[in-house]
This record gives sequence, C-alpha cells and structure tokens, in this order.
Amino acid sequence: MRRAVFWFAALMWIGISSAQDLPQTKLKVLGSLSTRSVYQDVEVPFWTKTIAYDSKDRISAELKAFDDVGIKGPDLFKLTGKGIAQFAAVPLSYYLTDQPINEAINIAGLATDTKSAKAIIAAFEPVLAETYHGAYGVKLLGVAVSSPQLLFCRSAIRQLSQLKGLRVRTSTGSQASFMQALGAKPSVLSMNEATKAFQDKSIDCAISSSMSAFKAEWYKWTRTVFAMPLGWNNQAYVVNQAVWDKFDPQVQIFLSLELKRLVDQLWDYSATDNQKGIACLVGGKSCPVPTKAKMILVNPTQADYAFAKKLSREKVVPRWAKQCNESCVDDFNSTIGKTVGMSVKR
Repeated sequence: MRRAVFWFAALMWIGISSAQDLPQTKLKVLGSLSTRSVYQDVEVPFWTKTIAYDSKDRISAELKAFDDVGIKGPDLFKLTGKGIAQFAAVPLSYYLTDQPINEAINIAGLATDTKSAKAIIAAFEPVLAETYHGAYGVKLLGVAVSSPQLLFCRSAIRQLSQLKGLRVRTSTGSQASFMQALGAKPSVLSMNEATKAFQDKSIDCAISSSMSAFKAEWYKWTRTVFAMPLGWNNQAYVVNQAVWDKFDPQVQIFLSLELKRLVDQLWDYSATDNQKGIACLVGGKSCPVPTKAKMILVNPTQADYAFAKKLSREKVVPRWAKQCNESCVDDFNSTIGKTVGMSVKR
C-alpha cells in the first residue's frame, strides 16, 4: 500500500513539475550510527547519490553519521530542533525510557511480522509527528526499522514457554515486560555487555538482530535462533521545521517523496539483512561472508505467534500504558488499538 501511494504521488509530481525546475538546494544531514551497515549500505548512497540523481543535481546533501561528529543519540531531536542539523536519522531506542510514547510502535509481541509492524507504524505516525513537532520543533518525514529482533539461546529452545526461569538480555522496557510475563529473568544490557555475559554464562538468552548477533559471534556461546521478532528497532527521519518551511514548495514535495522511498528501502533492507544474518548463523550458503556458525534455526508455529500476541495484549501493553499519560493511552487506543483490535486502560 505504501508503495502504491508513493508511485501515485510520484506521478502527480511529474505532472506538477520536473527536476529541472527545482531551485538549487543544499542539505545538511545527520545519518545514523556509522558502525551500522544500514548507514553505509542505504543512507550514504541515498543522500549522496540518489537525491542528486533524481533532482538532476539540483539538490545535494552533506551527510555525516551523528557519532562521527561527536553527537550523542539522546541529543538528536533537541539539536535538530535547534538547527544544528537540518535533517536527522533518530534511533528511537534512545527515547524509550524517558518518553514511553515512542515505544507504542515497538511493543514486544504486538507485531510479530512485517505487515503488522508497518500497519502499527502507519496508524501511530500522525501522533508521533504531532509529538515531535510540539516537543522539538521538527517535522517527521517517516519511520523505518533496522532489523527484527530475534531470540538467541544457549539451550534448544523450541517454544516461548521454555524461557521460564531463564536469564534473558533485553534492550527495551516492553521486551523486559514480555520476558517477565513468561516467567523469565530479564536484564537490560548493551551488545558488548551481552557478549561478555554469554562468555561468563551469566545469561541464558538474548534478544538482538540476526546480523548483529553474527558479528558479535554469539554462535560461539548459543545454540538456538528462535526467529520470532520481539522488536523492530525503529528509526525516525526528521527535519527542522523552520528550515523546512523555508524550502520551495516543489523542494518540499520532492523531498517528501524521496524520504518515503528511503523508508521503503529500509524496510526491504531490514528483511534482506535479517535473512543474511540467519544464513550466516546457521552456516547457510547464502551468507555473504565465510562462516563456521552452525546454530539451529527454530521457526515459530502459528500457536507460538498467537501465544505471543495474547501475552502482549494481556500483560505487556497494560504495563506499557501505566508508564504513559492519559493522552498517550487515548492516542494508542484510537490508532494502534483500532488497527490490532484492542483497547487498554492506564
């Protein structure tokens, strides 16, 4: 649906104007973490090549990863709102604890497939747009994902109920709530901390993306990949509102369409990267690099998915709602709630 809307809008754009009519415009962009493959593989070519090509060299962008210029993730919204950067890729993982509204689109167990995740984001995007504009003075141009967050365990986990009593690394509050609801013992750890914890045998399982787990060599200490997405690592693309308002209307249309294209590319990249990561972890031939990993891939059953969604609705979403204010919960019910067919009280 998103692509159909994009191409319909693109056809309208062609009818309205052409790239040669665009005024010469230079953009300053803060990309995501330089160490992430999505930055090098998707963001760099998009901002440095695609924008210029599609605009017939009328629009160019100066791109730098936010960590390369010494900016910390939790400061991205604020600094973009102050005009330090015009555009920014903002990993929402930095804003989940203090601003639980950001986790509404990433509640563990609520969206266990790409279709559901896209629908939830589409429903809640207007709420996030209003929130970011009011809090930071930025305009939301799109929300994408990096990679689905899967479960990696030392033992041969075949179903979620087997996690009871196990120590599990989580990275978000809702993941921790999900594990608590299963009777597991969650702990929030960084990737480096989780790797050391596996080495020390102080955790039994951990949640991460497949490629990150492969690069961290978790296959040396874990046996099972349970391939149910328990998170999506969302990323928001924003622009300083005052800067945006000064752009020529044709530039605004052009960039809006291009950012929708970027979001689509990121969804596609997420799926491909996830499959490559799994292939590398299980020693598959489609792994792009040599691998000695031989993990066991467990694909969840329909019963597993149904159980996860039931747990999320009955236990995880209510715990998340207690952290948000009344307005936040009302917005959830009128958007995501209608999309997934549920309602929650604070």
